Amino acid sequence: MQEHISLTSINQLLGEDLKDGNRASQTFRAFISQQKWQYENFEAWIQEAIAQKLPKHLQDIVIALGWHLGFQVEYGRYSPSREGKSFDGIWKKATGEHIVLEVKSGTWVAHDIGQLGEYLQEIRVNEAVPDEKVFGLYVVGEGDTTPLADQIRGSAWRDRIRLISCTDLLSLLKLKVDLDSLELKDVDQKVQSILLPLDTIDVGHLVRVIIEIAALRRSLPAEEEEETPTAAEKGAWSREEIHRFLSSSTPNQRALFKVLARQGGKIPRRKLIEELQSETGNPQMRGMHLAGARAGITMRADSLSKEPLIVVSERGRVYELHPDYTNDVKSYFGIEQGRAV
Repeated sequence: MQEHISLTSINQLLGEDLKDGNRASQTFRAFISQQKWQYENFEAWIQEAIAQKLPKHLQDIVIALGWHLGFQVEYGRYSPSREGKSFDGIWKKATGEHIVLEVKSGTWVAHDIGQLGEYLQEIRVNEAVPDEKVFGLYVVGEGDTTPLADQIRGSAWRDRIRLISCTDLLSLLKLKVDLDSLELKDVDQKVQSILLPLDTIDVGHLVRVIIEIAALRRSLPAEEEEETPTAAEKGAWSREEIHRFLSSSTPNQRALFKVLARQGGKIPRRKLIEELQSETGNPQMRGMHLAGARAGITMRADSLSKEPLIVVSERGRVYELHPDYTNDVKSYFGIEQGRAV
């Protein structure tokens, strides 16, 4: 994990409780919405919010997760209001769908399912959203979801409201991060399609989404690889082959090779990402970009039946160039051989 700060520490810095419209809530929402936060941060925050019984924090954290899933996010209220907008938040899809969220630490709902249904109606009227593009979603922390699922199933809103646990929502985020690392197209749309209610007659849509995502997921490189395949298993590279390979690489891939060549040895993943940010001039570069560059390099090398040019050890925490080809990569970038920076 690149960095983390607990909710307890955040509350100390805020200096006051979260309340509708106050400075603390605005600061907290801006803080957790930063792009730098990763899956591990949200997982730790959600666990802490549930364990420490912090429902307002849990509500905002879940709403913020929508941004990482590719939705436009609108935060709601902590307490009911006579002026409307009493829902916890909304996720808006680029194609116009609105998902109205209710976030609960447990699976017991104090009010009738119809209350969330009323929120859906408010969105239709107040924001002029077509009926077929408004949905409801309960996100629950812990406990047996069967009773709540039965309530939804027996309600008038059974075709418009669904539920998901925080654990499963985090799993969906992890899946999206993995797919993003491959720099694929339409990842947001594929992942978001899992959340939206499906036609109860034709379930083929869900089957197609799952099969496609499973196929893409299997194409990810093994992050826990610790041993480099031997020359007997993969072919060796010539200097000319490496130079041609580098010339046809993407900008992010060449930046990765250049940083590793300058390093001249092992470099921790966290330090490598910092160096890549400097090399590319992109302060927003994250672990998923590193994984994407490495995945592309690995797949291209495999297609040529060649040895890996990058060695990853300690369960993905340490990177280095293959020692047999370090000088060849250095020569491509004009880096003095034997020199480490």
